Amino acid sequence: MFYCRFLLLCFYLLYFCAAFRVNATSPPRNAKSSDNLQHTDSAEQNAGSTRHNGRSTEGLEGFEPGDVAPAFQVQTLDGVFIYSPQNGSRSALVVHAFTNKSAFLECLWTWSESLSELLTYLPSSTEVLLLSLDDTALQDALWMREQVYRAAAHGYRHTFSITLTSHTNTVACLLSTTNHNNISALHYLLLKNFMCVFATFAALLVLFKQADKSCSVIYTVGTESIQTPLNFSLFVILQLDCFDRKGRPVNVTFQVTPSPNFFFAINQKGALSEMGWFLYPTFRFMAWQAQWFTFNEALQEQLSQPAVIVPVFDRHLMQGETGAQAVVDLPGDFMDYDILELDASLSCPGRRDETCAHWDHTVQLYVCCDRTSPYCNLELGRWITAFRRGTGHWLTDVSPLIPLLNDKKCVFTMKTVPWAMPWMTSLNLRFSYSNQTDRLYPFKVMSLFPGGTFDKDYNSRYQEIKFSLPASTKKVELYAVITAHGSDENFCGEFCVTSHHFLINRSVNNTLVFESAGSPLGCAMRVSEGAVPNEHGTWLYGRGGWCDGLQVDPWRTDITSQLDMSGTNSVLYFGLFEGRNPDPKTNPGYIIMYSFLVIYK
Repeated sequence: MFYCRFLLLCFYLLYFCAAFRVNATSPPRNAKSSDNLQHTDSAEQNAGSTRHNGRSTEGLEGFEPGDVAPAFQVQTLDGVFIYSPQNGSRSALVVHAFTNKSAFLECLWTWSESLSELLTYLPSSTEVLLLSLDDTALQDALWMREQVYRAAAHGYRHTFSITLTSHTNTVACLLSTTNHNNISALHYLLLKNFMCVFATFAALLVLFKQADKSCSVIYTVGTESIQTPLNFSLFVILQLDCFDRKGRPVNVTFQVTPSPNFFFAINQKGALSEMGWFLYPTFRFMAWQAQWFTFNEALQEQLSQPAVIVPVFDRHLMQGETGAQAVVDLPGDFMDYDILELDASLSCPGRRDETCAHWDHTVQLYVCCDRTSPYCNLELGRWITAFRRGTGHWLTDVSPLIPLLNDKKCVFTMKTVPWAMPWMTSLNLRFSYSNQTDRLYPFKVMSLFPGGTFDKDYNSRYQEIKFSLPASTKKVELYAVITAHGSDENFCGEFCVTSHHFLINRSVNNTLVFESAGSPLGCAMRVSEGAVPNEHGTWLYGRGGWCDGLQVDPWRTDITSQLDMSGTNSVLYFGLFEGRNPDPKTNPGYIIMYSFLVIYK
């Protein structure tokens, strides 16, 4: 099949070495085979330099993520591939450089699941440009094409699995099964923080036994001290107690060896982009990044729609106890709008992901417009930071909370835990009209229940709230933002299934269940919704109401029909772990919750 037409996927396989470095720069002009890449800027075709955004660079050196990619053309196995920012294409381009000196890439290309996941999950609008960095580039390109054709011939395989060990800091990553002296060996490395790096050694085979974490070394080099360099830019140094066949101790050390990046991309707008961290060798990570490009393109289309935009933060430093703060004047007619959206993004101090903050933290936006009002410093929005990636951008509808903006001058505060590394935050308020002919407007917000420590006393802290409705009420909505955090012996609340119940008038139970918490790919499956892909850490796993690098969506339920519009009503909240009251024995988790009744007229 030519070019895998059933996916509309176009693979361009290059037969020269090092046309691009995959960190979005090319080799120096005297680098090997650099004449195969022709810079085709029409204005400066013979000038030997390129100018983008008023900045001059020699050749293609010095480019950073976000820079406009220059035009180029390159010879492939199937003709000349031409990239031009002016060609009107709205496709993202992913560039991957192969080298046979990387065991990681060898696994990427020889594991059948990796290739089938590329064909299954890569968006049809994405183009992939494949090249080799080696002297054997022609043979490599032909081999890569054969691998793709072979995977396509076997059809699409949707099965994907990660073997987890009870959420400990271990991931077992299957490479292959090898027989040596009648020993069936499962090759995997056990690393901290769920990190997994695959390796193949010519003279050294490291076998780990899962039960006791001991290992044995089979080698052909007659020495008791073996040092094996690994060609990865990220690796954890392990000290292993190993022995040779005669039972003598062998010193095995791993070292960090710098290597080039193997992936970069050009998004639909022609901007150079990083691809993030490939946790283990599968092309699924390439597909996830491409899916995020598709999400971001749709987001930009949404942001182009008419709205009254009120700037709050523009790459404002968010760090420490105070976080980011701004005093904002609201438009005089903002209460006439029935849609309020938060256009928020979190970027890093520098332009590369390596400058991004570690860990995933909760980010909350508070607003206070009248210091004497009960609405002062209530939460307006919530997000979770991405782990060492700076591309997060989200649009969150918080229209029911318009009544929190009860004056024309408001103080907005966005912050996370004070010990977190810095983020640069941007935020715009977007006011607009819905397309409903009979619009209803929220005019009153009633605070309900907060969160707290998720222990045996969690539910006993909540008491039933009674309320009556104003005569002008047309609709009542339950609005809650709930996330579960921490880890007890049941991995609650981050990785356990919790349910949250709002009982109306002691008869109607409105329930939110975090069903994907703890699932292997619960958050990876939300890349198309805006979850930042290819982060560090355990970003793939499902969480209790949240994901790394994603907004926390409000839970909204129309409860009008459950209420007595002219009498007294009641609401009671309780939270459960797998259908029962929480009762952790150690390190109880906690729930962050803001919940409201929103009254419309």
